[in-house]
Amino acid sequence: FRQSEEVLAYGALALFVPGYLYSFGVINNDNAIILDGTAITGLCWLLAEKPDSLFAWVGLAIVYGLATLSKLTAAGFVPAIALLVLMSWNKTTNRRHLIRNIGLLAGIWLMMTGWWFWRNISLYGELTGVHRMMLLTGEAGQNSWSHAWESVPWIWQSFWGRLATQHFPLPRIVYDSFGVLTALSLLGWLAQWIGGRRGQRAPGWLTLAATFAGMIGLVAYYASDLSGGAMGRYLYPVMASVSALMLSGLLALVPAPLRRAFCYGVWGIMTIIASLSIWWWLPSAYGLPPRINNFDPPENFHEVNYQYGDAILLRGYTLSAQRATPGEILAVTLYWETKAPIVEDYPLFLQIVDERNNKIAHRESYSGGGLFPTSLWTPGTVVADTVYLPVDVNTSVPQAYDL
Repeated sequence: FRQSEEVLAYGALALFVPGYLYSFGVINNDNAIILDGTAITGLCWLLAEKPDSLFAWVGLAIVYGLATLSKLTAAGFVPAIALLVLMSWNKTTNRRHLIRNIGLLAGIWLMMTGWWFWRNISLYGELTGVHRMMLLTGEAGQNSWSHAWESVPWIWQSFWGRLATQHFPLPRIVYDSFGVLTALSLLGWLAQWIGGRRGQRAPGWLTLAATFAGMIGLVAYYASDLSGGAMGRYLYPVMASVSALMLSGLLALVPAPLRRAFCYGVWGIMTIIASLSIWWWLPSAYGLPPRINNFDPPENFHEVNYQYGDAILLRGYTLSAQRATPGEILAVTLYWETKAPIVEDYPLFLQIVDERNNKIAHRESYSGGGLFPTSLWTPGTVVADTVYLPVDVNTSVPQAYDL
């Protein structure tokens, strides 16, 4: 993108996606891999154009080493790096230097990450330790590609933005709008391909496509195997590729005299969506739970009256639905009555289990999602605390489960 308005539109598509903004606004273990992934994307583009750059090869080795130590999803970049090596082999005029550069790439990466692989082998008997983690958490799935396909809507929404740790969806018009843009972008790329207008920078675009393809393949594999693997945020390390590919496809459909206005329009729309998401929709997801002075049981109320110590009485609960499907989020509202002042902040956990106590949904937090802990409860009131339980996509159905 050479024109300033195109760079502006690209920046908006890359940075103003609501889910991407939210992810960077909280402390999490994705930020490092996102930063490293963006650098990998840029270096792959540079090396596709200048395969003899020693500086770029060394930079790629260092950044990919950091990415590997940041998160295992860095494996999604392997297809792009392999494609880059293949294209460089065909393009370079000095294969001897290229072999040296590839050796540096492998050597530096192994020096940075080898200790971690060796540690995993020593402790767990495997390279990554993932299987050991799955055994401990009970999250290993059935490698069902049908489950991965069923997870596509969730991946789509969680990529563009499900706020408040993915429990708060944006209005449907947001997802539909991004769907229209994506479809038009694919149409634009198809038109370019049919018209033979691939341009002189085809190697660079191929590396961008390879980074996206590798990461989407990894997400699909995770979704087929792990209940928590269907996460659109796993694609954020290739956000630079996604936004570049999308904008290029869109611009292919826009006549040259209208491109300037179109780019400013993209920037304006993305700015509005981002502003509404962060300043309007997001705060509503963090509202305090209702406090009721004169409690009147609502409709479909399940009475419990279970006493916790001297200060807390669980009056009962309501469910958003009596039946749930795999991958669905079940909302459970617990009605807590405070009998006396509470000094401690008691944690809450809620599970859905089968007859053998195997969990298919689990949530652990403090009251009000952490915003209204028990030490803030007032005696004589009932707190209506809603907890959202994502049901495992690999759940066996139909079957009766206990809450």
